[in-house]
Amino acid sequence: MTKFIETRSYNSLQNSGSLATKAQVLSILGTDEISNSVKNEIDFINSECNIEGSKEVIQLFKQIKNKKYDQDISTQHIKLIGFDDKQQIILGIVDEANPEEIIYTAKGIYSFSNAFLDDLFCLDKFSGYCFRTDQKDLLIDNIKYLLANSKEIKKQYRFIEGKKDGEVYLRALTSSRYRNYDNNIVLYLSLNAMHQYSNRMKNPVYIDRAFITDSSLFMSVKLKDTIPLGKKYRVEIGINVSNSEIREGVVLFELSYTIIDRKGIRSTAIGDSVLKVKHNLNAGTVKNRMEVFNNLEVLSKDFISGIDEARLAKKLDADQLSVIFDKLAGARTKGLGMNVKQELNKMSKEVSENTYSLLELFNKLESIDATVDDMTYIQRKFSEFVTKGFR
Repeated sequence: MTKFIETRSYNSLQNSGSLATKAQVLSILGTDEISNSVKNEIDFINSECNIEGSKEVIQLFKQIKNKKYDQDISTQHIKLIGFDDKQQIILGIVDEANPEEIIYTAKGIYSFSNAFLDDLFCLDKFSGYCFRTDQKDLLIDNIKYLLANSKEIKKQYRFIEGKKDGEVYLRALTSSRYRNYDNNIVLYLSLNAMHQYSNRMKNPVYIDRAFITDSSLFMSVKLKDTIPLGKKYRVEIGINVSNSEIREGVVLFELSYTIIDRKGIRSTAIGDSVLKVKHNLNAGTVKNRMEVFNNLEVLSKDFISGIDEARLAKKLDADQLSVIFDKLAGARTKGLGMNVKQELNKMSKEVSENTYSLLELFNKLESIDATVDDMTYIQRKFSEFVTKGFR
């Protein structure tokens, strides 16, 4: 689990939900080129954002004030200082006019050290071997040699300042062509997209959950009016938004479906991706791609029609429980947090002695204290079981 410098979270069950003004939404954007282009292309909110919780989430976002900046730097202007006691690399950034003078040093954070060693010199596995066998000096000698003798490589280095004065960290390594769709841009896009969709559907929207860090964003936005599923269930449609500033990838918008029975027992399934915004796309292209939100009701109906209502209600037998826990602890087991692995093992023994329906079981699984990534994985599995069964 990544431990970020700063984190803020929002939960609609615990926090009040107010509407942000247009000015508050616009205040998310900066004065940089990307902010200006996004603002010029995507500006759907007239006076007030029609999303409950938008005011609070914007306020939480603004509480994270760590200064972040990016620099295109050549390997010719980098010196290896060494590694700290947590095996994080420490680099010195040298003066271009005087290669012998180090202007400042910065320590790797998150996955930067692995990315630097592997992307530049394919040394990630070798570094692991050196640390395991107490041969750090061998690793240092190789890095210094490669920095001095390899072909020049220019990359974008993403810096962030820590909580203490003088703390500078390297949080990511990306290509020089990388377009920085940072959290502020993604939050702005999300609020505009869901505001427009809510108005068109005449269905109120609220932020169910949000998890904001100095370098990532997750937000679950849901429509208040539910859709009936047979006589015993109703479905709450939502959109999950996720973004990372420390990986070259995409801003992801995914459909979510919270199934609720008459007793109020609920569990969430994650469906198909609605929109993937690559970080290299311009604002005009993003605006065109956002038209996919006009088809959300069609996509939602297709998913809901594939849900087997009987499968939700039927009590699970031992074979079905075995399939569920085998798949939950399958290929991604190594990526699950230790506490989640332990909870799954404990729960698999407990539920074998009780009678649960599929909805009840996954409602129980959602009570696990898990990271956003781990819970997303569990919810994807619920989606598979609820639509495809136990194959």
